[in-house]
Amino acid sequence: ARALLCTLSENHAKRSSEGDASIFNSTEIPLFPLAPYLQRLYKVFRASDSAFVCAAVILDRLLKDRRLDSSEDVELTVWNVHRLFLACAVLAAKYNEDRCW
Repeated sequence: ARALLCTLSENHAKRSSEGDASIFNSTEIPLFPLAPYLQRLYKVFRASDSAFVCAAVILDRLLKDRRLDSSEDVELTVWNVHRLFLACAVLAAKYNEDRCW
């Protein structure tokens, strides 16, 4: 949780008028703080510790990978951090913990 809090851009608390919305941005800043959100997600999600570590790695790679074919840069903000981490956690849990038959 601390690593995510440290990487959040403080200058993105207000959205610019150019329409910099991405598909992960919410319409308003979530009222649920990030640290309790991650703790609740860990408790309710029932995934292993390694899945959450993998989710953090996936999120880090998403933010640093500039080879993505998109016109906008992916940036971690208060508008999208909850949704981005949830998507990375689902991906990590599916990759690490699903059984293949």
